[in-house]
Amino acid sequence: MGLYLLFHAGGREFGWLGTLDAVERLEATLDTMQAPRALPRHFYNWYGTSAAARWSHATSRPSTAANLAGHLMALANGCAR
Repeated sequence: MGLYLLFHAGGREFGWLGTLDAVERLEATLDTMQAPRALPRHFYNWYGTSAAARWSHATSRPSTAANLAGHLMALANGCAR
């Protein structure tokens, strides 16, 4: 989830994605993460992009809170620019 958010922030930074598109995608993702029933309380490292369902891949283990927190901190720094 965190890398997905950073992807959009980085895409905007490199000019691959317009500011409005990046903001819309970031808002949609953060809204999904906050939705009470959309996802379990513990986020996983991998999700399918077409649905809010965990990707059933062998490496799809729960993410650590530190990973997500670090990604969110980097995202906040990127959005402050």
